[in-house]
Amino acid sequence: MAMEDDMMMERAPRICTDLPAHIAVYSNSIAISCRDVGAGGIGVQSIVDAGVISAIDIWSPVAVDAEVCFSIAGPITVLDASTAPRMAMTPDVYVSDNLNCVHLTGAATVVLGESS
Repeated sequence: MAMEDDMMMERAPRICTDLPAHIAVYSNSIAISCRDVGAGGIGVQSIVDAGVISAIDIWSPVAVDAEVCFSIAGPITVLDASTAPRMAMTPDVYVSDNLNCVHLTGAATVVLGESS
């Protein structure tokens, strides 16, 4: 079964509605917080140098379980907040409702990079 098929379940409610319009965060948890940090909030120069469209922090006092989606195409990097310094990871990206999405299970900075 393809990743897209796995994600065809009912989408959780949209949260963090004050983010830029090309970013959508979905979760059943009301305890999750999000903020747009831009390139200045990334802290990994190699990612900044590659070009950044958006960067958002997502965190919660309880477990994070969220879907982060972008309507703009580009490489997505996740900076795991459980490590110091934050470790950059390339997540599994899937398409849902014409959005490029990743699933988070922990606090992180999600970066949408510029396409090369």
